[in-house]
Amino acid sequence: MWAIKFCIILYTFFSSLETIHCDDRGYFWHITDTHVDQNYSRTGNVNDMCHDDSIQNSHVLDNGLYGNFRCDAPQYLVNVTIAAMKEIHSNPDFIIWTG
Repeated sequence: MWAIKFCIILYTFFSSLETIHCDDRGYFWHITDTHVDQNYSRTGNVNDMCHDDSIQNSHVLDNGLYGNFRCDAPQYLVNVTIAAMKEIHSNPDFIIWTG
């Protein structure tokens, strides 16, 4: 019985509080782990950081224009990411740069 009374008291208390509305919204970018690889190659060996090595392997797959998850980011990926950030919201309130 005490639990029901307690719940009623809590409900009464919280329902009487004024709802807070905040119309101010901010925008920010969080940039993390920007490891740019100037030596990235689409045909590079993933076991050698996606760099071209002197031994050409016939089984090398295309690492892609935007990179391979096993390697650091190619310059192209960084460039198109920054362009997208500019297009989506070019004037953020602040930028958090971590990693």
